[in-house]
Amino acid sequence: MANRERGVKITFFVTEREREFIKKKMAIAKIKNMSAYIRKMACDGYILNVNFDDFKEVTANIGRISGSVNQIAKRVNSTDNIYGEDVA
Repeated sequence: MANRERGVKITFFVTEREREFIKKKMAIAKIKNMSAYIRKMACDGYILNVNFDDFKEVTANIGRISGSVNQIAKRVNSTDNIYGEDVA
């Protein structure tokens, strides 16, 4: 415990209802560690939960396109020619 980054313990009491409310807000923030959630809220006062679902599809498409470009480049570099069939 000598290497512990956070050496000061803070303890407080909540009602069961408050605890459930905290757990619901943790789920919304997608944070599973209650200490981390409470520390973040106490220090910053808010948590931004950004939804990147739309970017996942774009990222997947970019990955597929780059794979196709790599296949074309490999074919051209191995034959030093570009064939119409390859382009099609």
